[in-house]
This record gives sequence, structure tokens and C-alpha cells, in this order.
Amino acid sequence: MRSKSGKAYWAVIVLTGCMSALAAAQEPASSDPTETRLRELQQQVDRVNDQLGHFIGRVRQMQQVIAEGSLGARSEVQLFAADELSSAFELVSIQCALDGKRVYSGDASAVGERPIFHIHLEPGPHALVVRMTVQGRGYGLFPYAEGYRIKLTSSHTFSAERGRRIDLTIVSFERDALTTPFAQRPAVRYDIRLQRIGPLRTVGQLD
Repeated sequence: MRSKSGKAYWAVIVLTGCMSALAAAQEPASSDPTETRLRELQQQVDRVNDQLGHFIGRVRQMQQVIAEGSLGARSEVQLFAADELSSAFELVSIQCALDGKRVYSGDASAVGERPIFHIHLEPGPHALVVRMTVQGRGYGLFPYAEGYRIKLTSSHTFSAERGRRIDLTIVSFERDALTTPFAQRPAVRYDIRLQRIGPLRTVGQLD
């Protein structure tokens, strides 16, 4: 009886030892202090990468906001020239000064769809002075007008608005021939269009 009990006792001891050994063998490799430390470091690196990616995204957003703000903070102006004079007159030359500084001087070849001047301006009031030379083409009742030169001086003030472009066309035209003396018929007016994000809209005509 004692012999069987002793054998059973030792069998339990052996079985317990085997189970302990098997459990130890099945423990994950992370129980190694070195591997555990490496895993912790990798997790920290991953967190830093996530934070860095978020930070870079915020920086790019700020750069975009700053760029859009700087572009929207200024105004843009384009000058065009147009000729609506009849065959009784010929546009000879145009001179333009913006805020006291000459920005264009040339002949009638400037007339067309392309701007004669383009500039970025600070928002606020600005002054344009235009000088034109018009030459008569004598015909019919006005043969004496051949070679007759008329000098026109005109000024116009406008307000440049933040984030908008002004297309300002300088137009040489004629007043009513029936009620206006020949030498006073040539005149200047300004056609203005404002442009921003969206379609152009016509503001009107100014004499």
C-alpha cells in the first residue's frame, strides 16, 4: 500500500514538473526583457510618427491659409484702350499716369483686347490721368479739319478693393455731332469691370 502511494506521489511530482516546463515553453517571446524593451520603443516611434504626420498636416494648412490671405489682401488693375471715334477723327497717341507715375505712352496700336498695363495695388483710392492726341480727317463740311490736332486730358479716380481685379478700359469716343462743335466732339470715358472668384459683372460707364 505504501509502495503504490509513493509511486502516485512521484507521478504527481513528475507531471507537475512537465506541465511547468510546457507552460514555460509556451510563454511568448516578449517575456524576454530585451524584446519587451524593443517593442516599447517601436510603439513610441509609431506614436511620434503619428504626431509628426499630424503636425506636418497642420503646417501645410497654415501655409495654404497664409498664401490665400496674402493673395486676397491685394488688388489687381488692368488698363485697356478702345477707340470708338468715327472716320472724322484718328486716335494718334495715348499717355497714362497712375498715382502720378507714368505707366504707358504709345500710339493707337495699343487699342485692342490685350491690356496696355497690369499691376498689383494696395486696396484703397487711386487716381488715373489720361492724355490723348486726336487728329482730324477733313471731309464734307469740315475740310479744314484735315491735320487738325486735338489734345484731350481726362482724370478718373477709383477704389481698388481687396481680393478683386479691376479691368479699366479707356475709351475715346465722340459726343453728339448735332449739338457739339467739331473740336469738342472727341472725349474720353472709362468702362469698368470688377472680377473676383466668379464671373465678371459690369459696373457701368463713367464719362
